[in-house]
Amino acid sequence: MDSDLASFEFARAYVQARRHQAPGFTGAVYIPVVKDERGKLVAVGRPVEWGPGIAERVITKKYELINLETADCYKILSSTRLEAVSQQESPQKMPPAMVGVPLVRQRSSTVLQRMRSGCYMDRGDNHYMEDESICIDDLDSQMVNPIPGFRNQSFFAVCDGHGGRAAAEYIVENLVTNLLEEESFEDEPAEALVAAVQRTDSKFIAECQLTMGGEGKPETAGSTLLSVLLRGNQLYVCNLGDCRAVCSRQGKAEALSVDQKPSDTSERERIEKDGGTVEFGYLNGDLGVSRAVGDMDKITGEKTVGLSSTPVVSSFTIGPGDEFVLLASDGLWDVMQTERAVELARSELTKHGDPQQACEKLVVEAIENKHTEDNVCVIIISFFSKEHLDRIQKQQNETSKPGAWKPRRRQSAVDVNKLLAEARAEEGSAAEQGSDAEAPVEALPPKSAGAWKPKRRSLQTKAPAISFG
Repeated sequence: MDSDLASFEFARAYVQARRHQAPGFTGAVYIPVVKDERGKLVAVGRPVEWGPGIAERVITKKYELINLETADCYKILSSTRLEAVSQQESPQKMPPAMVGVPLVRQRSSTVLQRMRSGCYMDRGDNHYMEDESICIDDLDSQMVNPIPGFRNQSFFAVCDGHGGRAAAEYIVENLVTNLLEEESFEDEPAEALVAAVQRTDSKFIAECQLTMGGEGKPETAGSTLLSVLLRGNQLYVCNLGDCRAVCSRQGKAEALSVDQKPSDTSERERIEKDGGTVEFGYLNGDLGVSRAVGDMDKITGEKTVGLSSTPVVSSFTIGPGDEFVLLASDGLWDVMQTERAVELARSELTKHGDPQQACEKLVVEAIENKHTEDNVCVIIISFFSKEHLDRIQKQQNETSKPGAWKPRRRQSAVDVNKLLAEARAEEGSAAEQGSDAEAPVEALPPKSAGAWKPKRRSLQTKAPAISFG
C-alpha cells in the first residue's frame, strides 16, 4: 500500500488512539486505515472521520480495512513507507530491503475529496479570442506509466495570446506532453516545468521558421503562460509573463506569482543585459510583455531579442486555511484589484460551491461592469469542503436575521445652518399667510478665526473724571 505516513491524518489518528489508553501505557496502538481496490489510501483514523461513502464500501468489502500496529509513531514518520501491510504484520518489523526507501508523498484523502475546479473565458469587446486554458483534474490519465506514490495529480494553465492564436493553441496541444516526457518530472517537478516551457517555446519557434510568410503567419504570435501543478499537498506555480495566481487563505488574498513586465526594474536589467531595450514601457518599443512563448522576429527569424522563455517557479503547501486558488489572464487584473477578485470569488463559492459559476461571475464582472478591453480567462481550484461551506453559510444566515447584532454606523454631523434655513423658510411661508410668526432667526456664522462672537457685558464702571485744579 503506497501511503504517506507523515500526513496530518496519521499523526492525528495516532494521538487519538494513544489518548484512549490507560495512563502510563507504552504498548502498541492500532491505527485504522482504509485502502481502495487499487491499493490507494483513502482514509485514516476512526470511522467518524472518514469521508462520505467510505464506511459503506468497507461494509460491502469493496474497500479494505487494516489496523496498523505501532508503539512509536516517530519511528515510522522518520523511517520508511509501507509497501504492503497486513493485519499480522507490524510497521516496525518491515523487511530489511525496505529500510532506507525514501518517503513518498501523495495527496491526502481530504484534499483529494474536496478539490474541484472550474474555468470560464470570454473575448469581451475584442474581435478575436486569443486566450486559452488547460484544465486536467486527473493528470495520471494522461500518463502512459503513472508514477508510483503520486496519484491524482492535477494540472492547470492560463494562456494569454497576442498577435494571433497560434502560440496559445500550440501550448495547449504540446505543453502537457512535453512536461510528462521530462526525466526530472518525478523527482524535480519545478525543473521539469521550466524545461517543458522552454522546450515548447523552442519547438514553436522552429515551426514558425518553416512557415515564414505562409498563410496565417503564425510567426507573429506569442503567448504568456501561467501553469499550476498540484502534487500531493504541494502546489507548483510556473509563471511566464503577466498572468497572475492568487490564493484565498481564510478570506485573505495571498499572491502566488509576480507579474513580469518590461517596466519592472529587474526585468529591465535582464532585457538590457540580453541586448534588448525598454522604450515607454514596451520591449524594444513593440511588445508589452517581457517573457512569453513565441514572438519570433520576422527579420532575423529568431526569437525577439530580450524576450525570455524562462519561467519563474514557486512552490507552496496547501494547508487547512487555504480555500481556493485563482488563476487569470491580465484582462481581469487590468480592471480589478486582487483583493476584490478574491472577495467576489469567495462570495460566489460560499453561496453555491460551484467553481464554474464563480469563474463566470468574475468574467462577467470584468467585461460588463468594469469594461475591460482584453480577453478574460479565469480558472478556480477550490479546496472548500462541504462542512466548511455549510459553516460559512450558517454564519451568514445568522448575521442576516432581524435583530442580529450589527456594527453601529457612525452618524453624520448635524448641519445647524441648514436646520435654521429650513425653519426660516417655514416661518416665512407662515408670515405670507398672515400669521403672527416671529421674524426668522439668522444663521450663525461658522466657528472660525475672525467669526462673530457675542459681546459680554463689562462688570467694570467708568471712573469719574478727577480734576487737579
